Amino acid sequence: MLGVDKDGSEWYQVSIGGSQGNNSAIGKIIGPSFSGGQMPEVIDRLLQVYVDKRFEGERFVDTAQRLGIAPFKEHVYATPISKGELVGEDHA
Repeated sequence: MLGVDKDGSEWYQVSIGGSQGNNSAIGKIIGPSFSGGQMPEVIDRLLQVYVDKRFEGERFVDTAQRLGIAPFKEHVYATPISKGELVGEDHA
């Protein structure tokens, strides 16, 4: 997550699938940024996909790299997140 200040408010850009080491990879941004108040729900939705789609003992990063960001993005944006408004072209 990358935090930014927009007009005195906290906003976060969420990326998943990144890793370090010999098989390093840059995470992919799932979509428009979220307000600080939305982040607990965003994290919960990401973890719901992980728990539902992972193989036993599989780490989050491995699940995300295996599936790609699509199922995570779809679940996060499937219904509005109550605290604050989503921003960006997709949610204007």
